[in-house]
Amino acid sequence: MKPHEKFYTSRDPHDDEIVLISEVLTSIDLPQILKNSFIYIVLGRSGAFEVLSFQNEHVFITSKELKVNNKMAIEFLIDKAEIEQELHKVLFENKINGIKKFKAVKKEKLTRKGLTKVYHSFEIYDYDLHTASKTLEDIGFKDYLYLQDVSKEE
Repeated sequence: MKPHEKFYTSRDPHDDEIVLISEVLTSIDLPQILKNSFIYIVLGRSGAFEVLSFQNEHVFITSKELKVNNKMAIEFLIDKAEIEQELHKVLFENKINGIKKFKAVKKEKLTRKGLTKVYHSFEIYDYDLHTASKTLEDIGFKDYLYLQDVSKEE
């Protein structure tokens, strides 16, 4: 593949963004990176941007499995955890496939009434504790003590 076929942005960049992006990209070995990876730049509203790379193999497999082009495969990979969580939530609510609901415990407080748990404000829907932990690991969330299965509390 030609290098320009392995480089995508979330939207068309403005002129000032092009200057900033080109400065960042010239500071890395872009030709070497593009041999084994795709580059995707997520452009924010305030001129902020994030440069992501995805291994060729992941993009090609996803593209083939979903029957979409490489850019769409990358966009799926970016949103994959969120898409899976939405699907698992629906499966949990309809009691399909044994999906469970977990909450991340932020901290514990010892009170006169016993141990009180403080939870993060989100839920994780997954098959078991191991896969729920892996989901959090995949999205880079590590600020919790442990996960608690709260499925039975519903």
